Amino acid sequence: MEDVLHKTRARFPRAILLSDDAPPLPLGQLPYDLPVIRFALPRPFLQDHPIHAYLVKPLEREKLLQTLQSLGKPEARLLIVDDDPAMIRFIQQACRAEKQAHYTLFSAFSAAQADDILAQQPMDAILLDLELPGRHGIEWLKTLRSQPAMADLPVIVISVQDAPTGLLPPGRPALEIFLRRSLQPHVLSDWIKTALEKLPPQYP
Repeated sequence: MEDVLHKTRARFPRAILLSDDAPPLPLGQLPYDLPVIRFALPRPFLQDHPIHAYLVKPLEREKLLQTLQSLGKPEARLLIVDDDPAMIRFIQQACRAEKQAHYTLFSAFSAAQADDILAQQPMDAILLDLELPGRHGIEWLKTLRSQPAMADLPVIVISVQDAPTGLLPPGRPALEIFLRRSLQPHVLSDWIKTALEKLPPQYP
C-alpha cells in the first residue's frame, strides 16, 4: 500500500479503486479526503474449481439443511470452518434438530485448526467460511484441493460480502460496492461515474 499512498500524494487522484482482495488501505495516511471504492467481484477460483454449494450469510435453516441433504449422506462427518462461534452454534443446532439425518460435527476457527482436524479425522464434507483469520478461505481451499485425497471432497462455501469494519476513521468518506456478478465495462464505468459525482474529493 506504500506505492498507493506515494502515487496519491504525487498525482492527487479523484478516487482510489480497490479490488476486494487488496490489503486494507490506511485511510488515515491519505493526504486528503477522497472516495475509496472497493469492488468485490466473483472470484475466478470458485468458478474454476467446482464446489458443492455456495451459501450466503445470514443462513436460512431450511436452505442449510437442504444443501446438506443434497450430499446424499444421511450419516455424514462434517467439518465447520468458521471463526464466528455464533455461526458454528447455528449450524450445530440446525443439524441436531434434523430428524432425517445424523451428522457428526467438528469445528475449526481457522485454517490451521482445520488442517489439524483433517490430519486426524476423515470427513464427508466441509462447510467453509471464506473470511478466516490469518489465511483466506480461498487460499486454504486451493491448498486443500492440491492434495489428491481432498480433490473431490464436497465443500460448501459460506460467505458474506460485507464492508470491512474498523478501517474508516471518522469523517473519512468511502464507498464500498459489493457485486456477486460480472459487469460489462460500460456498466462498471457508470458505477464509478456515479460514485465520483456523489463523493467528490476534497483537495487540500
